[in-house]
Amino acid sequence: MYEGKILASSLLVVPAYYKWPFTADNDLQLTYVLTHPEYRGWGLAESTVRMAIRQNQRAGRCIWYVTNTKNVASRNLCKKMGFEFAGFGAKIGLSLQQVND
Repeated sequence: MYEGKILASSLLVVPAYYKWPFTADNDLQLTYVLTHPEYRGWGLAESTVRMAIRQNQRAGRCIWYVTNTKNVASRNLCKKMGFEFAGFGAKIGLSLQQVND
């Protein structure tokens, strides 16, 4: 999402693959949700995530938002947007494995 010529907010939409064995073949993950420091607090991250969901939602598809437990802003965004907590994970080798819920 641009504000003039400045990239104010962005994210990456990634299809399911071997690094996330808890996802189904049709699922997507939202990751690297970023907002330029000068534009934080404007609601741009929420708008960017909503746009990505709207453009990618399909019947039977789950959209995952995986974040670090220390990323309070990201966790608050997930909660505000109604994402359901699915559990904690741990990086094991090259994969993120769900370890508990």
